[in-house]
Amino acid sequence: MDETQNRLDNLVDVLNKVGPQFATLVMAYQWYRPEPLAGFDDQTAMQLVQASKAHQVVTYIEAVGAKFF
Repeated sequence: MDETQNRLDNLVDVLNKVGPQFATLVMAYQWYRPEPLAGFDDQTAMQLVQASKAHQVVTYIEAVGAKFF
C-alpha cells in the first residue's frame, strides 16, 4: 500500500509541475504516459515514476522550462 501511495503522490507531483503547460490535467496525463523523455533512454515520465525516479522527472521538467507542445 505504501508503494502505491508513493507512486500516486509522485504522479500528482509530476502532473502539478507540468500541468500549467497544458490546457487541462487530462492533456498533461496524456503527455505523462506515452511521451519519451530525452536523456532517459526514451523512457516516459510514467515509466520513470514507476522506477522511483519522480524527482528526476521534476528536475527534467524544470530544466527544459516545461515546454511540452
